Amino acid sequence: MKQRILLLILVLLSTLTASAYDAEINGIFYDLNTQTMEATVTHGYIKYSGNVTIPETVANSGRTYDVTSIGEGAFAGCNVLTSVTIPHSVTTIGRCAFAGCESLTSVTIPNSVTTIGKCIFYVCNGLTSILVENGNTVYDSRDHCNAIINTATNTLIVGCKNTIIPNSVTVIGEAAFMDCRVLAAVTIPNSVTTIEEAAFLNCSGLTSLTIPHSVTTIGVGAFLGCRGLTDVFCNAEIIPKTASSAFFDLPILSVTLHVPAASLKKYKKKMPWKGFGSIVSYE
Repeated sequence: MKQRILLLILVLLSTLTASAYDAEINGIFYDLNTQTMEATVTHGYIKYSGNVTIPETVANSGRTYDVTSIGEGAFAGCNVLTSVTIPHSVTTIGRCAFAGCESLTSVTIPNSVTTIGKCIFYVCNGLTSILVENGNTVYDSRDHCNAIINTATNTLIVGCKNTIIPNSVTVIGEAAFMDCRVLAAVTIPNSVTTIEEAAFLNCSGLTSLTIPHSVTTIGVGAFLGCRGLTDVFCNAEIIPKTASSAFFDLPILSVTLHVPAASLKKYKKKMPWKGFGSIVSYE
């Protein structure tokens, strides 16, 4: 799983200099669909930098196109991109669209966007503010959470170092915080039942973690590579269904696991929990 995600990102980054595009208009590269008269922002022979404002429409060869999407990896690797303004014509943001944009500090997702790919802010460690505009029918940033939440499923799909997970979120989605190495602390509320695969992969800045009693499922590599962890609290008396690789590639023998007293013996017998160096109970 980890290899699959990383391979996707590496492939996208490696194609930046070789990618074809249909037009460059005012410093932005586009793929143009002459059938639908729609334009997709893509990458070209130079990286985007500074402040980029995407227009709602572009003209090329006497024809006008609506800018409706930001393509996969469109801004990937643009590490001196400081801001991007996304117009209300955009409905889709592709996978890894802003991966590696480490100078990007804030992003506003228009209420027109109804499709967001995975890992759009991968390794955007400078990102402090994520906002979905009011009126979006698919996504929201409820309670000033600095995150993107799928409204219908209450799944947090994208977070950053300043994210505060609302008490209405039930799922922390796949790769939601992946490689957010500047994430120093996170509070997982009691509403969360599922932590999906790679949710906190390589969040090496985390030193302690509390898993609430409500969590029933922890996915593949959920905390893989969180090498800064020294303490994990798992409040669940019923041991969550946990992938064997959930805590892989961290110094598990030096990490203390705190569990309910009534379940201590069970945690000591169950993988991967029994692999912790010290397992103690609390009343």
